[in-house]
Amino acid sequence: MTNRQDIYVSLIYEIQAAVSIICVVVMVMYLLSRRPKPVTLVRSLIFAYCMSGLGWICMMLYIISPHVFVILQSFFYFGFFIWHVIFYRIIFFLTGTGREEKFSRWHYLLPVLIPFVLFVWSFFVPMDSQIYIVESRGELAPGYEAYSVLFLSKAAGIFVWNIVYAMLSLRRIVAYNRVAPDYLADEGRSSTRWMMQIFWLKISVITLPLIDFIFGKTVLMGSLIIIVPCVLIIVQLILLCYNIVAENYTVIPLPRPEEEHAEKIRKIRRARFEKYMSTHKPYLNAKLHIADVAVDLNTNRTYLSNFINREYGMNFSRWINRQRLQELERIRLDPACRDLSGMELVIQAGFSNYRAYARVKKAEDKLTTLGE
Repeated sequence: MTNRQDIYVSLIYEIQAAVSIICVVVMVMYLLSRRPKPVTLVRSLIFAYCMSGLGWICMMLYIISPHVFVILQSFFYFGFFIWHVIFYRIIFFLTGTGREEKFSRWHYLLPVLIPFVLFVWSFFVPMDSQIYIVESRGELAPGYEAYSVLFLSKAAGIFVWNIVYAMLSLRRIVAYNRVAPDYLADEGRSSTRWMMQIFWLKISVITLPLIDFIFGKTVLMGSLIIIVPCVLIIVQLILLCYNIVAENYTVIPLPRPEEEHAEKIRKIRRARFEKYMSTHKPYLNAKLHIADVAVDLNTNRTYLSNFINREYGMNFSRWINRQRLQELERIRLDPACRDLSGMELVIQAGFSNYRAYARVKKAEDKLTTLGE
């Protein structure tokens, strides 16, 4: 590999480390702000970004200082493994389906165990042999073949780990999207959209360890194709940071104590329900949950969801958004709202933004065309 290629590859790793550090600063500022936030989750993400930054610094050292890389290699392995676990933990939290769930600590076992074994084993292998593995771009150190295999297993390990946790994340997102329309007015799709974008980015970047695993580090480091997955990783880091800080997600809340005590409350009548809606207009709240309505009506979310499905032939999300569309038509005819922009009108009608309105309007127009 030429010196120029060394510089290019080292620079892209340096940029990735810098992006991780910037994300840490942004997340710390968010953590220190007075806005309500899932503190434990934000702290976990800050730690993940720190480990990501350290991992990319190690990758840079792999090229420019093999000796230092060998010393820090266990942190490198740990950083990339733990990143996928914490990302899944974030998805696990954001895609809760209203049931009591606990994230298993077993997810942290291998990210800790494997780097620890590598770290302890390294004390029994001469430093020259470890440096040889790096400088030779993946050759087995004579006399230390078993250690070399573990040393070089990072690419294969990260590849498998990425796939496993990407699939676990996808399963959570799919399950969330299946139940969200019965509990959330916006269906939760505005949040899962960016989660799916990150999912596809995670799938795309497997080309990096895959090239390493199949062709070896000589091919990987000798080609500027390495820049492509690295850029995708940068986009992934920024996308996650932005959406967490912007709170672009809607968590289905756990049942409230008031709901639990309402199990045997009398049934809701259609007239009573529609009077409540026309009087209180809860749909004007862009982040409306079915739990908010259930408590006001002295019932529970399950009964209310079934009631709306039975009486109106649609889920909670679609029913609420239909009310918002009708509200939008009313305020458009109101002389007092004549000077409002299109964005202001849709927000006043209860939509979180114009994109949410456009998505709902398109879906309703399609259903109208089909005669539903």
